[in-house]
Amino acid sequence: MKAYRTICAVLLIVLAAGAAFGEPVTLEYKFKVGDIDKYKMTMDMSVQMPGMPAKEGVSPMSMSMTMTCTQQTLAVNPDGSAKIKATYGKPTITGGPASAKGAKMPDLAGQSITFTMTKRGQTLSIEGLDNLLAGSPLKNMDLSSFFSPASNQALLPEGPVEVGQSWNQSVPFPFGGGAIGVNSELESADQQVWGLNAAKIKQRLAGSLDIGQFMKSLMAAVGTGGKQAVDLASMSGSLDLNGDMSFLFAPSIGKLLKGDGTIQAKMMMNMPSDAVRQGAPASIQVNLSMRINITRFK
Repeated sequence: MKAYRTICAVLLIVLAAGAAFGEPVTLEYKFKVGDIDKYKMTMDMSVQMPGMPAKEGVSPMSMSMTMTCTQQTLAVNPDGSAKIKATYGKPTITGGPASAKGAKMPDLAGQSITFTMTKRGQTLSIEGLDNLLAGSPLKNMDLSSFFSPASNQALLPEGPVEVGQSWNQSVPFPFGGGAIGVNSELESADQQVWGLNAAKIKQRLAGSLDIGQFMKSLMAAVGTGGKQAVDLASMSGSLDLNGDMSFLFAPSIGKLLKGDGTIQAKMMMNMPSDAVRQGAPASIQVNLSMRINITRFK
């Protein structure tokens, strides 16, 4: 069962109008070569595995992580998109499973990735994940499209919008099929943050992932052979995700100022028949809840 719990952890890691109508507001990110924007990100996560036998020692787990991310604009393209280098600070992690106590956590301090982002907040490409995931079982997987802005960047509309107006976008999962549907709404356009006028954007997320396809992709990427790999690749199930995020965005400077919200995920995983014959439960349920907070340094 240890291997299955490890895979569950990987899946969780691999894994989101108060004002009257007025003048339409144009919401778009603005980039200038040399711009440096620093953000503080906090994630509080709780995991429960109901129905697991007590002998497996599985209990609710809570973990909190805080880290900084510095974004430097390297180039601006004619269409307004930009190439950005994101450099991470040393994360502070508290809590986690008892089995991880004393384990050496990956040192992200100074690690960086480079990505291209549109004026609407969509990620077009990403480089440097191989270094960021070095030593991880996911290092050989193409997770570039997984690093979407759905939970840490406001996805903005095409053209001006009015308070109360909404727009829809879709962010595909990089494996397992499916996509995250994102419904956004401009709730207000008159918030005041640090002397800046800010628009409040409500963002609702919903999507699903095919666990069977994910496991096949994971085993192929990790390159693990033998019967255990075959058993893991035979697993099936689904992961359903939903969440609510709220963002404060300053149109005058084209920057995200703050973000806050929660994301929930429910995973149902059907175990391999051999494992069930050896006493494992026929299925495992994992419930994940995350609270995410993002704040731009003034």
